[in-house]
Amino acid sequence: MKTILTTAALAVSMLAGLNGSTSAQTREPAPAVANDAQTMSRLAALESFELAREREAKAIAEKREADDLVAQASMAESTSEIADLTEWQVGLAFITMIGLAVSIGCTVYSINQTRAVIRENRQYSETGLRAYVGRDESEVHHYDVGETPELIVSYKNFGTTPALKLRTFGFIEKLQGFPHSHQFSLPGQIEYEDVDDLPPGATKSVGFSLGPLTETRAKELEDQKSAYAFFLIVIYEDVFGVQDVLRVSGIRSGKKLVRTRLNTAFYRQTHRDIPAKDTADPRQRTTSHG
Repeated sequence: MKTILTTAALAVSMLAGLNGSTSAQTREPAPAVANDAQTMSRLAALESFELAREREAKAIAEKREADDLVAQASMAESTSEIADLTEWQVGLAFITMIGLAVSIGCTVYSINQTRAVIRENRQYSETGLRAYVGRDESEVHHYDVGETPELIVSYKNFGTTPALKLRTFGFIEKLQGFPHSHQFSLPGQIEYEDVDDLPPGATKSVGFSLGPLTETRAKELEDQKSAYAFFLIVIYEDVFGVQDVLRVSGIRSGKKLVRTRLNTAFYRQTHRDIPAKDTADPRQRTTSHG
C-alpha cells in the first residue's frame, strides 16, 4: 500500500511537471530533444506505476487465496470435528437405547413377578376362605326285620365360607354278592334337587331307602351274599364363584351293613350332567369320597 502511495505521488509530480513544461512551451519554445527526454522519463514512471499496481493487486489476490485456503482448512477441520462428535452422539444414543431396553425388560419382569405373587397370594387367600364340602358320617336307621331300613349319607361344609347353589342327586342299587366295585347304569338325564346354602360347619343328609327287610334278605346281607351300592353327587359353588363337585360312592354289606367298600368304578364314570374338573381354573377340583 505504501508503494502505491509513493508511486502515485511520483506520477502526480510528473504530471505537474508536464503541465509546467507545457506552460513554459507556451511562454517560450524549447528544444525538441529536451521534450523527448522528458516524455520518455514520464512514460517510464507511468510504466513503473502500472507494474507496482499489478504487483500490489497480485499480492492482494494471493493473500485472499491464502486466506480462503486457511478458511477452507478450518471449515474442513470443524466439519471433521462435528462428524466425530456426531459419531460419539450416535454411540451414546445406542448405548442409551440398550440401557433403556434393559431397564424396560427389568421393569416388565418385575411387574410380572409382582402379578404372580399377587395371584398366588390371592389363591392362597381364597384357598383358606372357600367352602369345602366333604362326606361326613353315614348311618343305617331302622335295621330290623319287618321294617324299612334307611341308609343316611351326610355331607358337611368343612370350609370357612358358605357353600352356595347346592344341588344333589343320589341313587342306591341292590347287588348280588359283595363286589369290590360296581358301575351304575345312569339315567339319560340326571335331575338334581336344589338344596339350601350350606354354612361353614353345617351338615346335611340324604336318605336311601333299602325297602322292606325280610329275614331272607337280612341273612343274605349278613352272609355277604348280597349288598347295596350307592352314590351321591353334590354340586356347589364357593363365594368366589368357583364350582366344585363332591362324589360319594360305596358298597355296603354284612350285618346292619357295617362292611363298606369304596366303589372306585363310579369315580371313573362320566355323564353329561355330572360336572368334571375344570382344568382351566386350577382352583376348581372334584372331591371324591367313598
